[in-house]
Amino acid sequence: MKGGNSSETDELIYLISHDFQEPLRMVSSYLQLLERKYKDGLDENAREYIRFAVDGSVRMKNMLEALLRYSRISSTELKPEIIDLEKILNKAITQIKSEYPEKKFRLSYRLSDEIKLVADPFLIQVLFHNLIENSVKFNENMIEITVEDFENDSKWGYIVSDNGIGIKTDYHDKIFGIFKRLNNNMPGTGVGLALCKKIVEKHGGEIWIEPMNNKGTKFIFTISKIH
Repeated sequence: MKGGNSSETDELIYLISHDFQEPLRMVSSYLQLLERKYKDGLDENAREYIRFAVDGSVRMKNMLEALLRYSRISSTELKPEIIDLEKILNKAITQIKSEYPEKKFRLSYRLSDEIKLVADPFLIQVLFHNLIENSVKFNENMIEITVEDFENDSKWGYIVSDNGIGIKTDYHDKIFGIFKRLNNNMPGTGVGLALCKKIVEKHGGEIWIEPMNNKGTKFIFTISKIH
């Protein structure tokens, strides 16, 4: 939003996502009531139209809830502490396996005792959850997380890579915008990577995508080291 500041934009997002939920619930409820009360008088086409409308309202509900999460993270005060990154990753993996029981994936990571990440543990878990989920939901079954020294040893670079179809270079910047998906048939709300960008920036870092020689996607984000 050109000409406005970030806090004004986040407040607008919160108001829209919060206040739109009630009329959306009303639309969905009356559609379902219509189907139940008049189902004997509706032909198959009419019932299918109602199902399409209900499905659309569910998708809109999920998008509004994702926007609410985005606005809340924007306004969340950071509570940094030294993080046990292995514990964070294990929690994220456990949660994703419960959310996607049909997906088969393997995640490997290489960490070091020298890595001391000072950050908000809740936000970092959301960050890794979204990055890993982004690979899992597109059926990329090999995911690797590594950490490297960046920017003259002043920052850690966290690398999340997979063996999937990859993302075209033209989309590398766009993909971190709200509702910026490669196409409308992709699963998800289109907010997950925007959340990742917001969390990284709240910690003073950057996030980007780098091309891979073969197929796959490599997300990199930076966070300052302990001094």
